[in-house]
Amino acid sequence: DLMSEWFKIIAQKTLQAFAGASYLGIDIMTKDIGGDPEKSDYHIIEVNSNPSFSIHELPYTGTKQVVSDWVVEMMFET
Repeated sequence: DLMSEWFKIIAQKTLQAFAGASYLGIDIMTKDIGGDPEKSDYHIIEVNSNPSFSIHELPYTGTKQVVSDWVVEMMFET
């Protein structure tokens, strides 16, 4: 919910760099995930081909995101 559109674009470009991948877990470290990456240091520290969804679906804080439903819908859309 907090990620800026800038960081979403960076994540999408990272996905495109991995030809054939339908989805990936992309870990970005930054002090301000809601901000402009040109004004804040950030690093892509890990790209996972088999990411864990539980941290999004059962978060310690914040809003629950049902990632597994979204992935299944994306994989089987017609």
